[in-house]
Amino acid sequence: MPPLVINILLMQDSKFQTSFQLHNIKFEIISNSKFLLKLINGSFKSLKCLHREKIDFTLTYHLKAVEDYKQIPVLPEDGFIQLPLFQQEYLKDNKLCLIAGLRTIRISVTPQKNLIEVYVVSGQKIDNDLLFDLIFFQPLKFLLGFHKLYLLHSSCVARDSQAILFPGQSESGKSILALSLVRNGFKYISDDDTILRQNGNQIECLSFPTEIKIKNSLIKYFPEIKKKFLSPTHKTSKRKIDIQKVYPGSVEDNAIPRLIIFPKFREASKTEIKPVSKKEALHYLIKDDFKAFRGQYEEIAKQHFQILSNLVQQAKTYQLFYKDCDINKIPKIVSSLL
Repeated sequence: MPPLVINILLMQDSKFQTSFQLHNIKFEIISNSKFLLKLINGSFKSLKCLHREKIDFTLTYHLKAVEDYKQIPVLPEDGFIQLPLFQQEYLKDNKLCLIAGLRTIRISVTPQKNLIEVYVVSGQKIDNDLLFDLIFFQPLKFLLGFHKLYLLHSSCVARDSQAILFPGQSESGKSILALSLVRNGFKYISDDDTILRQNGNQIECLSFPTEIKIKNSLIKYFPEIKKKFLSPTHKTSKRKIDIQKVYPGSVEDNAIPRLIIFPKFREASKTEIKPVSKKEALHYLIKDDFKAFRGQYEEIAKQHFQILSNLVQQAKTYQLFYKDCDINKIPKIVSSLL
């Protein structure tokens, strides 16, 4: 499928708004474009926490659609990298600035105001999932650190309030492993990203409940997932699953991490799990999820590093080598480690 061409309907004198709550965070989304608002709402249509916490802070997104890149403010630090898609970021005047494409998307994050300002030029070729990642998820990942919340690139399930994390890059098997456990009575917390926070002397895993995605070629291993529970993504090789309809009562808000399992798909050999040293586990997590800031934001980086270090010390760490045809063996393997 070719990339979606974003033709944004501009309503210059209109403001569209939506808001929602996730754990102790309230999100306020304000835009002059129904398209951008629908993009955020669509990504979080399954966003429901079982237990509402007291709101500690509000994050505000201003999403502004413009017809031409000349309407985007330009700063001297902006680079002009002639690539169809690139991402540049730098710190300026207490803000984090992110630029994507040929000045087609600009994001500035002002931590002191809990404010994220986004400009998007109409007419660019980019799929919805990537656009959501650029204008919502990436600035959020930076801003949450100021509230001692940290996003880990990991799926997460739980049993008896004990969380199992599957950190890894895309295509590593995070989703199918999580789904195989949920089918066997584990609780679903997150598919692709999990929020970490310090709770007393323990690290806690919090849900980031976007819809779980699975490759078309793997649906055959889950015959209980009927077509009516599937919806398309802009990647034709994957489908979204309405997990609450397939496995009612399977969603959980939070749990305490007990296992960190780094998945590695390996079709040519047997499925097996091996211990990983704490040092090696921390190296994997830093390589994938840690960003070092210097100067005024150096303390945020230090706190993030400490959270990852505490997580590794708190949980048992393993590497899982698996192949798709053995997916039904995973719940027994994981249960034996708890």
